[in-house]
Amino acid sequence: AGILLAPRGTIEGVVVTADGKAPPADPFLSLGWAADRPDNGDCGSEVGQGPGAGGTFTLPCAPGGWTITVSAMDGDSWTEVGSGHVVVPPGGTVLLTITLHPPASPAP
Repeated sequence: AGILLAPRGTIEGVVVTADGKAPPADPFLSLGWAADRPDNGDCGSEVGQGPGAGGTFTLPCAPGGWTITVSAMDGDSWTEVGSGHVVVPPGGTVLLTITLHPPASPAP
C-alpha cells in the first residue's frame, strides 16, 4: 500500500512509425495502459486519449511498471499496433518511444 501513497510520476512518450518518423495525425489511434501491479494503480487522465501532434503524449501515472499500448481502428474493433514498457519513478519522469508495427505504418 506504501507505493500508492508515493507521488505520481510522468510518462513522456512519442509514437513513431516503423521507419522512425512521426505518424500522421490520426484520430483513430488510442492509448491504453496496464499496471504490473495487481491493484492496477492509476494512470492517464482521459479515456480514449490518443497521441497528439508529432505522435507525442504525456501520462501522469502512479509509480511502478506500466505497459502502454497504441491501438488503431480495424473495421469495427481496435487492434494493438504497438506497445512499450516503462517503470515510473515516484515524482519523476520517464521517456518512452513506441514504434508501430509495420502494417500500421503509412505507405511512403
